[in-house]
Amino acid sequence: MLRVNYESTPPGASLYQNGNYKGTTPIALFYTLKEEHLKSGTIKISPVTAKWNDGGSATTKWNEYNITQSRTQYAFLERKQLVVTYQSDPPGATIYSGGRNCGVAPQTLYYNIQEEYLSGDIYPCVEVEARWASGATTTVSPNRYNTREGLSWSRTLTRPSHAPGLEMDVNYYLSLENLKLEQQRERFDQEMMRQSQRREDKRLENEIRREKQRRDDEQLRELKNDLWDRALPAVRGR
Repeated sequence: MLRVNYESTPPGASLYQNGNYKGTTPIALFYTLKEEHLKSGTIKISPVTAKWNDGGSATTKWNEYNITQSRTQYAFLERKQLVVTYQSDPPGATIYSGGRNCGVAPQTLYYNIQEEYLSGDIYPCVEVEARWASGATTTVSPNRYNTREGLSWSRTLTRPSHAPGLEMDVNYYLSLENLKLEQQRERFDQEMMRQSQRREDKRLENEIRREKQRRDDEQLRELKNDLWDRALPAVRGR
């Protein structure tokens, strides 16, 4: 028997082979070795497909394994994702994808790519919009990417030049940056306090340890003196 351990990134994908459901990853499948395989020392395994609940999928090719070296093999399936980072100019715009608030730019969004788009087709993504504090908006439409040219992209959404309220948007961004700096300073102060507390705890711990050592030494001296006090009369009487 040949054992093939199938793993996926992320795990938990439904695994199919020849149209049949085999279980969820990680999973081990076993294949019977025929006489022809034993003679050639190799076996070809048909492709398997991993399908995730969110629609992503990945498929292996025909794999030929050398069974003379090991009867245990591994196969890895990775969900292909299109990664797009959305910037705004000026910064500080809120990014919306399909009407969902994704947060203030820059925001990196991940799109699961169906198998048919991995050959280099144009992959369509949902519409992305940038909204500034003044109410100015701009949209990426159509939001498409050529997967043949790569799976990692960056897009900048530029504020319309004719839209009023530019000063408001710039000041809003500056207020966000100032808030970030205040939060960083607060985290820094908290970390300094924690380190100071740890140093104080360590100092107290050392003091307690030294005091315990002093008491132990004192008890040991008292014990030795007591033993000598009891032993001396016996020694003198000899």
